Amino acid sequence: MLRGCVRKYVWQDSARQLVVRVSNVVSATLEGSQFLNVNQESTLVEKLPHDAKCFTQGLHYDLKSGLLFESCGKYGQSGLRAVELHTGRTVQEHSLPVYVFAEGVTIWNDHIYQLSWKEGKIYIYDVASLELLRTAHMPTHKGRRLEGWGLTHDGEHLILSSGEPALYFLNPETLAIEKVISVQYKNGSELHDINDLQYIGHDRVVANVWGAKFLVLIDLLTGDVLDKLDVSNLYPSLDYDPIVMDVNNCLNGVTWLPNTNQLLITGKHWPNLFVVEVPRAWLPSQS
Repeated sequence: MLRGCVRKYVWQDSARQLVVRVSNVVSATLEGSQFLNVNQESTLVEKLPHDAKCFTQGLHYDLKSGLLFESCGKYGQSGLRAVELHTGRTVQEHSLPVYVFAEGVTIWNDHIYQLSWKEGKIYIYDVASLELLRTAHMPTHKGRRLEGWGLTHDGEHLILSSGEPALYFLNPETLAIEKVISVQYKNGSELHDINDLQYIGHDRVVANVWGAKFLVLIDLLTGDVLDKLDVSNLYPSLDYDPIVMDVNNCLNGVTWLPNTNQLLITGKHWPNLFVVEVPRAWLPSQS
């Protein structure tokens, strides 16, 4: 099984009916008045090559090395790679066991942290060599071990998404949960399926939403979704027709390009990376 972008179906025995969960696609049509900007589309800055063999689950651009670190998923294909940004060439790679499905990735103090989906593991590497330094356990919450989806950090905590309408703040040394926030739209609707994450400062995180063609901006102080950015206008720029894309090859992977006010985004098995402008209203000092 792979975690692609198809709808989830849940059988409810009590009601004896099939319930279709489409919460995030429906959320995209909520009234625009609750957002900072209405009907906001992404502004493309640059299109770059990307290795379409990677089922992208997480991105982190490292300013120090100038390399893009990418987590590739799927069972039997998962691993971590260091990539030249402008050529798409993989310069280093570490493969994971066939029973591991890799997920989000971030860099903290010259260590790379990489999540697994359901395997309950966090892999910690040396950023210079991609040497695996240790394997830690995913934290538990309310007696249940979390799934790994997206990962970023705010300079104090690792911030983890687990597919739920919540974000978890972890101690980077112990990986213990130190804070949890619920995530919701301003009308109270929960935001499910929060996927890859990128902290952009000002107590704000940009997030992919599983199966959606938009990014969201989340306030880490309140848990509110402040805004959304429609990136569906990028799909026609892909180097092949998105109509023939496999249903599982959806938008996923977002990282910050420091000192540029730009984001780098891609998708699962996409042949391109896209550099897009961060909306000015997302950065309070510039709004």
